[in-house]
Amino acid sequence: MTDMLKTVRKSVLVIFLLFTIFLKGEKLIVIDKLKSLENYDSLWNIDVRRIVDPVTSLEKRDGLMKLNGEIAPFTGLIVLRNKEKIRGLYFFTEGLEDKVYKYFKNGKIESFTEYSQKPGKKTEKLYNEKGTLKSEREYENYYILSRTDYDNAKNVVMKYKKEDGRMIYYHKGTDIVSSEQAVVQKYSEIDGNTFIKDGETKFYDKKGNLEAVFSFQGDSVQGLPQKRFYPNGQLKIYTIAGNDNINYLQASQKYIEYYDNGEKKFYCTETSEKWKCQEYDKNGLLKGNKVAPALKKSNGVAGEFFASMFLYLFLDTLFFHIFD
Repeated sequence: MTDMLKTVRKSVLVIFLLFTIFLKGEKLIVIDKLKSLENYDSLWNIDVRRIVDPVTSLEKRDGLMKLNGEIAPFTGLIVLRNKEKIRGLYFFTEGLEDKVYKYFKNGKIESFTEYSQKPGKKTEKLYNEKGTLKSEREYENYYILSRTDYDNAKNVVMKYKKEDGRMIYYHKGTDIVSSEQAVVQKYSEIDGNTFIKDGETKFYDKKGNLEAVFSFQGDSVQGLPQKRFYPNGQLKIYTIAGNDNINYLQASQKYIEYYDNGEKKFYCTETSEKWKCQEYDKNGLLKGNKVAPALKKSNGVAGEFFASMFLYLFLDTLFFHIFD
């Protein structure tokens, strides 16, 4: 009886040990060239059920990642390499991504993503090749809920919140807003997350004074009102954009320029044939009238005087950011 109990105990112990090994699986330290990675110290002792290295054929079935020829959803780690260098570590639980590290050739982290069990919900950090954080992002239903971008000196460059619908940029190395851009976010599997300027984009100088307000609709300014301001907040120029080139904006339909005391300087209207302008002094008294050809769409010229006035006065500073 005693011998039988000993045999049973030994069998139970063996089963327990085998079960424990199965649960613990493999430690990441067995992965070749793991030491070349920036975050080796936090990786080497991690246990995973299974390590796939090199990557074999994978396929996504019913929304779950599976190895080719296998029925069960994959749980474990997939190692992605390029010429033997580790370029990605992909952790999966029951066929769903858990977390993903992507690496530059030098072993520095390019991005780190943590996934929620809820589809389309994740957090992401992006780095440059020197290891400096350049962006933090939070996603839900595949849309960016919030995003903060940094420069190489770790200063905040831009902040975005989906609920506000605005991208806020800052003057270099300061917390002073340089622009506020009303945007609409779109998502597709092909293009990912993209932003379209839609609404008002406001620009500020380094003292926080409003400089300009550009109106956009579907990333276009053409046919919409545009404004420039004096440092004292007084409206300087009002016009309608006659083209869609923000670097070389052309006036159309109407052009009104003001002195810094609020009095009109020029009041101009465009017909199909010509521009008619009334010029005033600082006291509001009419000085005279000017006439020039209407804006020619082919070459963008509205007469020498009007070209100078409409283009260079309005855009004597660069007033826009390009979305990445």
